[in-house]
Amino acid sequence: MLIFNFLVKRYRYSIAAQQLNLIMGRDHQKFHNKHRFNKNKGNFNQNYDKSWQTDKRLLECDVGIVKYISDIEGFHGIIKARFSDFHVNEIDLDGKEATLTDFAVPQLSDFEVPTDNTVNIKEFLDDEKAKEIEELINNEDYHKSVLIEVTDFDKDRRSSLHQALRKVYGKKLSNNTISTGTDRKFIQVKKFSKGDQDVRGWKWPHEFTYFVLYKENLDTMQAVSLLAKNLKIKSSLLSFAGTKDKRAKTTQWVCAKKVEPSKICQASCRIKVGGKVKVGNFKFNKKPLKLGELSANRFQIALRSVKGEELLMTESLKSIQELGFINYYGMQRFGNCITIPTFEVGKALLRSDFKEAVDLILKEREGEPPFMAKMRACWKETRDAQKALKMIDNQHSTYVEAKLLSSLVKLNSNGNYNYLQALQTLPKNMLMLYTHAYQSLIFNQVVSKRRELGLSVLEGDLVFRDATNVVEQETVIIEDITEDDNDKEIEIVEPESKFKEMVRPLTKEDVESGKYSIFDIVLVLPGHDITYPSNAIGDYYTELMNKDDLSSEKLKSKHKMFSLCGAYRKAFVKPQKFSWKFLKYADQNDDLILSDYSRMMKDPEIESNKDGQNTALILDFSLPTSCYATMLLRELLKSDTSSANQMLLQKELTSANETESSKRKIEDTDIVEDEPSLKKIATEAATN
Repeated sequence: MLIFNFLVKRYRYSIAAQQLNLIMGRDHQKFHNKHRFNKNKGNFNQNYDKSWQTDKRLLECDVGIVKYISDIEGFHGIIKARFSDFHVNEIDLDGKEATLTDFAVPQLSDFEVPTDNTVNIKEFLDDEKAKEIEELINNEDYHKSVLIEVTDFDKDRRSSLHQALRKVYGKKLSNNTISTGTDRKFIQVKKFSKGDQDVRGWKWPHEFTYFVLYKENLDTMQAVSLLAKNLKIKSSLLSFAGTKDKRAKTTQWVCAKKVEPSKICQASCRIKVGGKVKVGNFKFNKKPLKLGELSANRFQIALRSVKGEELLMTESLKSIQELGFINYYGMQRFGNCITIPTFEVGKALLRSDFKEAVDLILKEREGEPPFMAKMRACWKETRDAQKALKMIDNQHSTYVEAKLLSSLVKLNSNGNYNYLQALQTLPKNMLMLYTHAYQSLIFNQVVSKRRELGLSVLEGDLVFRDATNVVEQETVIIEDITEDDNDKEIEIVEPESKFKEMVRPLTKEDVESGKYSIFDIVLVLPGHDITYPSNAIGDYYTELMNKDDLSSEKLKSKHKMFSLCGAYRKAFVKPQKFSWKFLKYADQNDDLILSDYSRMMKDPEIESNKDGQNTALILDFSLPTSCYATMLLRELLKSDTSSANQMLLQKELTSANETESSKRKIEDTDIVEDEPSLKKIATEAATN
């Protein structure tokens, strides 16, 4: 259970990661769309001023991504030229791949619903408590309640009591679990009113409805929120194992608590904005799907406009298969803003310099719309939070900067701002992104240093004591989803010294035994309760943190939100089931990979076009959950995978295509103009 809890944290960060652009260097795509559309004319306004946009973004070298695992030459290829070039299928803990294969909506008649005749209310209630409940039923006061102490009950026994109450009293009562400040737990029983959620008519085999979610050009949180909105339920009633990319076609399992399959289908059909959402492959389970309950992801990726010698490209592909790649944190972890990277804010928070952290969040930067630039300039010149806040209208009041300024206004005492309390009003996951961006930066710098020392294991390198601990380990705060909606509690997993015992340094005998390879090595995400390598790499951690006026001890803060326990992460990774093929295609808008939905629609398999002038490389592989596919592609191409570099490559490709297209038009025009002369010559020749 502890190891599963550790894994959950990473997905909490990835859920919050979609908000990174709101924090630092947002692309303001929603702002673009809202203001460039002319409602009166019903079309896009071509005169919309985009002069404030910038191409200056973080590069890989800015976040410690500087080494490759092999020295084999790379080749040219464009990543995600279209979102349809990136396909992801989730792989569950049993190794089964989530695939959309069935749209059928199950019917109740398809199942034999088990009946529970074992529930006995007398197992839980004495005569006095049963009498109190009977009196409650006959009382017209809906505010009165009966408390049944369940402090010593485990989750299963609490669930059994909920079921017993429902079986005996039906819709007359509602019941939920509550906690008191003395750590005692009670089930509160009260009369059922119209305001209480009524799911007691549930007739399906189990209370959790599982379904495959297929989506295009939407991130997981967007898709789930749209489904929840159409179902008229809270998003929290829909759970999933992990988030998937937005600019992609992805398939994963989602779980809904006591929601009928037909309603889920109807809700998906009503999604008309954003990308495509399809659901299917319904099944039922006794337990909910929780964050982290997946083992890997399968990737199918098309690299467009591939250029290079096929022999060289094949050699590079075989190198990936045999040597793998450096397990860097990808660019997604750091946002796009080069002026104020997220890890700079993280440093300030970890040093408890909260004034500096606030100033960095509000600092001027390039690539933002005019109203944001005015707000930042106002803060710089006046340090008046109220004046700066007025620069942001209500339409953009959800921006992090707006929330921060609003809190500063409320917490202003005679011109003195309480920076710490203002920061603490921001969402916890968003604050964690800053500190974990710093951890990720240190990891990237250290793994680059480790690569310099070679691809053999060294004395002092860390390995897991238990070979099954192949995932990142972190302390987490999780929500314990129980057997009943009304039975919720928060489980706090405190930092434990067990972290230090999870790994051990390799001895000289270990190195000489040949039992270990570089794929067994783990490196550290710095923290105060973690074991560091007992070699030069351990010293390098100290050196890097000292430059930032930090240390392992300083990462333990009296403010828990800004305290880092630490984590372990594999240094080098090899893809599983790695395969590839080259494909010729004619048009840059051609689909190159058949999606789950396309197969459902019986679309023909995509084959190489022998007349195509362009070459694509189609990759198929699986990676563990903590790995970035873009880092594999970086190793393969030996090129920068940052959005800035990929945008540059895309522009070059577009320019080349336009030039080629113009050239073909000229050639076609020449031929057309020549045709009359040719015909005339032929006619004249025949006449003569």
